[in-house]
Amino acid sequence: MILIVYAHQEPTSFNHALLETSVETLTACGHEVEVSDLYAMNFEARATRADFQQARDETRFGYAREQYYANRTNSFAPDIAAELDKVRRCDTLILQFPLWWFSMPAIMKGWVDRVLANGAAYGGSTGQFFERGMMAGRKAMVVTTTGAPAVMFNPSGMCGAMEAALWPIHNGILRFCGFDVLPPFVAHGVDIHDRETLKGILADYAGRLRTLGETEPMFFHPWSDYAGDMLLKPSVAARTIGQSARSAMQTTAHTNADAGKVESSIDAIDNTEAPFEVTEMTAYMTVIMTVTDTSWIGEYVAHVKPLMAKHGGKPFTISGMVEVLEGDTIPTQVATFAFPSMEALKAFMDDPEYKPWKEARLEGSTGSIFAYQSMG
Repeated sequence: MILIVYAHQEPTSFNHALLETSVETLTACGHEVEVSDLYAMNFEARATRADFQQARDETRFGYAREQYYANRTNSFAPDIAAELDKVRRCDTLILQFPLWWFSMPAIMKGWVDRVLANGAAYGGSTGQFFERGMMAGRKAMVVTTTGAPAVMFNPSGMCGAMEAALWPIHNGILRFCGFDVLPPFVAHGVDIHDRETLKGILADYAGRLRTLGETEPMFFHPWSDYAGDMLLKPSVAARTIGQSARSAMQTTAHTNADAGKVESSIDAIDNTEAPFEVTEMTAYMTVIMTVTDTSWIGEYVAHVKPLMAKHGGKPFTISGMVEVLEGDTIPTQVATFAFPSMEALKAFMDDPEYKPWKEARLEGSTGSIFAYQSMG
């Protein structure tokens, strides 16, 4: 089934003509087509507590956490559940909208926020995003119209490359959820063309739809292209508009750095210190963690690292991307810390200064901590 999520309220618009072309062409090709016409549905764009029939936490509202809970308990509001059912049944998703402020209209963004839910379309705390996302195996495509002519969306044009304008949607929404993203169909300058030109655009679109199954997806860097700091490996050349822009910024940063080195903010824990002197008394603490809320991590590391050092503890191994070979748990981080002795390790864990940071960790993550000594 092909699902078209459509966001335009004017039935005489060119956008609506594109929708009619989609339904007619795809149906003629033998596809089952369903349309979610968001304006006609009066779809609620706001993401609120009303989206959940029961709450995970009555005292502090966290939308993504409530989504995860609602997916496990089948307690989404009926309108969300109905749309999510369509998404799960489709093999191709088409998002069709006019380009407003280099993005989608608010009603479409609301559909994305509410329907492509944590735990249902992606797993933010379980590592199920990008090619591991829950929508893997499905295709998606953006169909959009602009008021500006195509020349303005040239890479050297005033609006910049269309590929860059759509990057947050292509990479940050569709690919993040696991979709194979097809190249977009963009109808430029629809308000300034004559009728014959517009007919030609519709014909081009129909031709594109007839070959939908043969269209190669866009390239996105796979997980294997990234190092443990979640940056592209030095040996991997940036091949997307998003990573190319970031690479250019990093090159400038490296050039301007006084010390000739710029550290990534992701590398919050530095395990490049002098090697830890291992003895028969050395005790190890292994943390297997799935982060559910990242807001605590920066302050946690800044305060806990020196506190750990006070008890003689140091990072021993810090994982990069975790690949699960067996089992269902997908941790976001596995780390091992070494202490001079089991007594020192337990003194760190029982230190009153650590208590508030332990509470922050427990609030923002799930997982297990193990303490052990080597047998030889």
